[in-house]
Formats: sequence, structure tokens, C-alpha cells
Amino acid sequence: KLKILYIKNNLIKNFERDCFMHTHLLEFLDLSQNKLENISIYLFSNLDSLLNLNLSSNLISIIQKKSFSKLSELRYLDL
Repeated sequence: KLKILYIKNNLIKNFERDCFMHTHLLEFLDLSQNKLENISIYLFSNLDSLLNLNLSSNLISIIQKKSFSKLSELRYLDL
């Protein structure tokens, strides 16, 4: 089962709404050094086991309300 996922430095601009649908056991997610601009309320909604989220070095200008509300186990967030 996938627990750690590095998707850093890939020039990603956005993700599909349900791209993390089947990764509910994921604990570590690194999306740093991409081109993300918008964090949608749906992006992390299925990641209820996530402990560490790295979004640093992106182009984020919009974070929708409650984008991180489902991340009840989150201990570390880097924007």
C-alpha cells in the first residue's frame, strides 16, 4: 500500500479533482517545486491518513476554504 509519494519538480500545474481518490493510506506527500496555482477543496479530501504535506516552491495564489479540513492527522505542512 502506498504510504509515501514524491511528485516534486515535475512542472505540474493542476491535478484532477479525484487524483488521490484511492490513496487514503498515504502518509507523506511531496508536491514541491511544481507549478501549482490553486489548491481546491477536493484535492486532499481522501487523504485522511496524511501526516506530512509539502507544497513549497509552487505558484500558489489561491487556497480554497476548507482545502485542508479533511486532513485530521496532518502534522506538517509546508507552503
